[in-house]
Amino acid sequence: MGKTKNLKELMANNGTYVILIAMCVLITIVRPAFISVDNIMSVLNAATVYGCMALGMTYVIISGGIDLAAGAEVAFAGVLGASFGQTATAAAGKVFPGLPELPFIVPVFITLAAGFLIGAFNGFLISTFNTPPFIVTLGMTTVLRGATLLITGGQPVSNLTNGYVVLGQNLFGVVPSVVLVFLVLIVVDSVLLRRTVFGKSVYAIGTNERAAAVSGVKVPSRKIIIYAFSGLMCSVAGLIVAARANAIHPGAAVGYELIAIASCIIGGASPSGGTGSIRTTVVGALIISVLRNGLTLLKIESSWQTIAVGLVIVFACALDVRRNSSN
Repeated sequence: MGKTKNLKELMANNGTYVILIAMCVLITIVRPAFISVDNIMSVLNAATVYGCMALGMTYVIISGGIDLAAGAEVAFAGVLGASFGQTATAAAGKVFPGLPELPFIVPVFITLAAGFLIGAFNGFLISTFNTPPFIVTLGMTTVLRGATLLITGGQPVSNLTNGYVVLGQNLFGVVPSVVLVFLVLIVVDSVLLRRTVFGKSVYAIGTNERAAAVSGVKVPSRKIIIYAFSGLMCSVAGLIVAARANAIHPGAAVGYELIAIASCIIGGASPSGGTGSIRTTVVGALIISVLRNGLTLLKIESSWQTIAVGLVIVFACALDVRRNSSN
């Protein structure tokens, strides 16, 4: 009886870690190549895009919201920035033919600013007009996908400057630069959520919005910042997408918002708000990345991999409902 209780407590407090470790052990037993340095770096590299999205999504979900436009924000911000980051020799497929080759800082700034402003606009609509986040962000998804196609004419933006090339390379020939960017963001976002007044207000809004407002939290402005921050993390993901391939397609990151949401929920964030952490969200993203990598090593078709990820999302949501009902 005592052992059963201890096991339940272990799973309740550290379930995501146990699942991740168990998956790694099982896959290693079946495919020892899983623990090679190259493959581990591949797992981390694959997790960076939806991992960055999930960092921002964590704030949104903890506050009791949702951002279904995250994938479209990645594509729009990434494409817009890359349009200003093409080389002078990319005349044939250049989005802005008369534009000279610009310093890398320019497309980086445009990418980050685009994501931030789009997120802030979402937050403004949600907080000012009291519109459900689901409706606002779903509508914004269509707007951004259309705008991305309008900018590019449906063609990929390629032939990017050396700055993108460097960002997409491995440091010392081993560690992808984008993985280091992801690690830095994990630390910064974790400190911001756990150690600042802003982070505490995010939890307060998700737990009880009325009580938060009564206690002095400026809920409308906080929501704008929360969604702006989510948009900023999506724009970083857009930079990573462009850097890894030295190009970005207008259809990039389709469905990635669901993977980001799943990472948060698997990590223990509740769609009803008030709970979650950056640490466990990262573990959730790694679980999805390890699952996909393991299925690839087992030579499972990509269509079945998508089904497997979908089942994981459903399972995670069912666990969240069960956890909330028991509480």
